[in-house]
Amino acid sequence: MSTQPAILVVDDEEVVCKSCDRILSDEGFRVETSTDVLRGLQMAEGNDYAGILLDIRMEKMDGLEFLKRLRGKKPDVPVIIITGYPSPQTRKVSMRWGASYYIPKPFTPEEVSESVKRVAQWAAPVNETSPADVMEKTVAQKAPAEALRPAPWRFESGHPHFLDETWVRRCEDGQACLGAFLPRLHDKHIDKVVLPRPGDVVHQGLPLGALLMDGREWWSIPSPLSGTVTEVHQAVARSPEVLWEDPFDSGWIVRVRPGRLDDEMAILKTRRVVLVGRDRERAREVRTRLGGLGCDVHIHDTHIEASDLKDPCVVWVDASSCGEDGVRMVERLKESLPNQRVVVGGDRDSRWEASYRALGVFFYLLEPAETTEIADLLFDAFRSRIPPVEPEPDTEILPQFLRRIRLTNRRQRRVSLVADDRLLSRSLGLGQRLVAKILERHCPLENTLTARPTELDEAEILREALSCDALLVLRAGGTGRVPGSVTIEPPTEGSPTGTTRLTVHTEADPGLPLAFDARTTEALADHVVEMLM
Repeated sequence: MSTQPAILVVDDEEVVCKSCDRILSDEGFRVETSTDVLRGLQMAEGNDYAGILLDIRMEKMDGLEFLKRLRGKKPDVPVIIITGYPSPQTRKVSMRWGASYYIPKPFTPEEVSESVKRVAQWAAPVNETSPADVMEKTVAQKAPAEALRPAPWRFESGHPHFLDETWVRRCEDGQACLGAFLPRLHDKHIDKVVLPRPGDVVHQGLPLGALLMDGREWWSIPSPLSGTVTEVHQAVARSPEVLWEDPFDSGWIVRVRPGRLDDEMAILKTRRVVLVGRDRERAREVRTRLGGLGCDVHIHDTHIEASDLKDPCVVWVDASSCGEDGVRMVERLKESLPNQRVVVGGDRDSRWEASYRALGVFFYLLEPAETTEIADLLFDAFRSRIPPVEPEPDTEILPQFLRRIRLTNRRQRRVSLVADDRLLSRSLGLGQRLVAKILERHCPLENTLTARPTELDEAEILREALSCDALLVLRAGGTGRVPGSVTIEPPTEGSPTGTTRLTVHTEADPGLPLAFDARTTEALADHVVEMLM
């Protein structure tokens, strides 16, 4: 039986298939190709591949539809898009459906081989006759059993990247560690910690985990990356205080095999702090302290100008060493950047405290400060804020619940979403945000409202599937999973072609509309709309 990882290439241009075959065969892969997209889909669904290279523009079915159907049966197989017609729209949709890389044509051999080796996590074996390999075998034969075990994974060097309070640190084995940097939850009792399970697929922006506090209030932790969970840190569930006591070491939550690492890392930011101070020794002490809290710190003097602040950052001023020049500098910055967040560290008797406060600095921190106080300050300074959406007033003229949403998407395909029970309310929660976001995209839209919704049955799903090009069936599950997370269900036997079933996990009582905190509801609406587009 061959030990070579198998790669499938699906492209209606035979020359592309042959080119990929030649490139990857030279790297030690076993390559299968198909110029027929339907045959290629059968091969992809029926066999196990270490990776699939997929074109977008093909007859009978485009690559995006291929990818969408494939995810129903093979949610985890890595897919690399290769296209001669790249665009931001197709890139975004392909990444939404779990493509690992997006390579425009014409491509170089290195682009193809390196991408495949990354997703397959495999390197060609060394020639067995080479002296180095013989030496390794000799050493391995003499080594004890413990020495043959895989080495523990390690973080790559560098600062963590953030999505609000959650962070990413890349690992040397190609995976990524996801964690959270939470503030102290004052006077809150954590009753339960809900984490994903190995094999679950997490999505950027949707909940990675959740804390139930005081039996009624949920704190959702957004996932900074999309990917398949390979390891869960159960110690966090037993002792959630590590999330603020030691967030960047023992406070990691899960490890994932990223689905689209490069594109999603581009969205994340480091916590950049511009530290302004004239006492270099003190500045180095502050930099060390902030660095331990995940910040990328750059030391400057008081001559810094607004034009020097190229990236989103927090300006941290050491008031005791800057004197009056520090006040003048903040005044200059505020004139050019009125929303710039400035933190001033100073003692209680500083003669400049009133001047700084009059300039509207973000925070005046009294020194010496506890590390936990600084951590809470950083949380507030870097976290984005999504204002809650006010529910629309009820009316007795129209029914309250959305049973069906039909639209013509940007590819001129007729798409339908159907939901059972009382999941989508037209005036609040997910239903309200879905309609608003679809209207913002100027897509033709048709709603079906109902006053007494009932659970969807297969006959209704089949009728709706026959009337459109693609159908999304939305249901809710109270399965102990992370509230607000989603699962794409594999197709059932006899399921209509083009039908995708999406389960939104919720802890709410049955019969209530899907509504979470503002951030989770917004991210969930974005996710569903992209699936419809």
